[in-house]
Amino acid sequence: MSEFLTLEKNAGVAVITWNHPKVNALSFALLQELRAQLDDLARDDATRVLVLTGAGEKFFSAGADIRELDRIAPRTLITFGQDLFRQLELFPKPTLAAVNGSAFGGGCELSLACHFRFAVATAQFALPEIKLGLLPGWGGVQRLTRLLGPSRALELLMTGERIDAPAAERLGLIQRALPPAQFMAETLTWAKRLARGAPLAQRALLQLLRADDGDAAAAREQIIALNSTADAARGIAAFWTKQEPEFIGQ
Repeated sequence: MSEFLTLEKNAGVAVITWNHPKVNALSFALLQELRAQLDDLARDDATRVLVLTGAGEKFFSAGADIRELDRIAPRTLITFGQDLFRQLELFPKPTLAAVNGSAFGGGCELSLACHFRFAVATAQFALPEIKLGLLPGWGGVQRLTRLLGPSRALELLMTGERIDAPAAERLGLIQRALPPAQFMAETLTWAKRLARGAPLAQRALLQLLRADDGDAAAAREQIIALNSTADAARGIAAFWTKQEPEFIGQ
């Protein structure tokens, strides 16, 4: 039984929800539970897409649990968080952060480690560590810079200021800022759409996006290999019959 996380599965979509009142802080125990869930879901063939969200309407997560700073060494917490968020970034299936409320500090960093981000329009985002004389420790500096470019990222990192979800959408930080009444339904609709996609091609695409320029030959072979899969045969056959393909991951 998980203390902080719940897991629901439907139509190829797994939804992990954390609940750590009052601000959904990312305690060390919560992060350990999340790592175990990621390990299990990466091996679960029935899971095609992963959605990560927080309980309630106020906070996706306000970041690391500052109450633990006196009992957990900074090196331990930072190293574990970096490894976990790298695991999430390298997850072999599409991941969506369903940002149900404000995402600050480590909560914002967690959303950045996902492939897609959908947010309720009332959410706010910030990496405010510099106001404490610190820096984001879980990869947020690098991921934010890759998303927004150095100038925009530096502005947010250097000031630590908050931006709302509509502004985050304009900057390209998130895919959509959605009205509260439609937020989760539209996010799950998008997740289910991805879950109907070709899992082998999706996995290869995620790998290609992370590949260096020097991996061009390996990338070419990977693309060629997809042509011999059962999924490709199903996709081509469905194209000719004007039907939606049913991919099996083979």
